[in-house]
Amino acid sequence: MVAIIQLAIMLGAMVGGTLFDAWGYRGPFSVAAALLVIASLLAVVTSRIRTMPIFAEQLA
Repeated sequence: MVAIIQLAIMLGAMVGGTLFDAWGYRGPFSVAAALLVIASLLAVVTSRIRTMPIFAEQLA
């Protein structure tokens, strides 16, 4: 587990630095924003909470 965290830190710094060199400060922020949107959409799509059937049962 520690090795994976260290690898993520290393890759994050390497990719962020490369993006910064290529596109300036907007590169890493744009990629981070895109990853955040993708992660948010995946969290919503894979959520196991279903509010509509429970709400329909309460009305009946």
